[in-house]
Amino acid sequence: MPESKALRAVTVGQGLAGAVLLGWPNKVATALTPENGTVPAAWLVRLLGARMLAQGVVQGMRPQRQVVLTGASLDFAHLLSMLATALLLPRYRRPALVSAVSAALSTAAAASSAAATATAARA
Repeated sequence: MPESKALRAVTVGQGLAGAVLLGWPNKVATALTPENGTVPAAWLVRLLGARMLAQGVVQGMRPQRQVVLTGASLDFAHLLSMLATALLLPRYRRPALVSAVSAALSTAAAASSAAATATAARA
């Protein structure tokens, strides 16, 4: 699958978001949590950041349709887990919903860029 601008943008965005979560977990978690909410543990934010950074690196090194779609599947699983968290743990609702929206956007962008790149490769 030839690399496209859309795929590069998704990959770079994923990696940068992961690096921010990995490098500044407390600042990010605090910014996403309302005053009366519970701030997610820094280790948990770092873990998500490490996963996102690794995913961005792998997708950047192997910009193949299957790799990108696997990343989209991981993002979709994360989306579902964050929706469950928002429903079951109200004190984490806002950060969980922000993470769910981010995962939904990442899933859609990765799937779209994989499809566009595959279409361009056939042309």
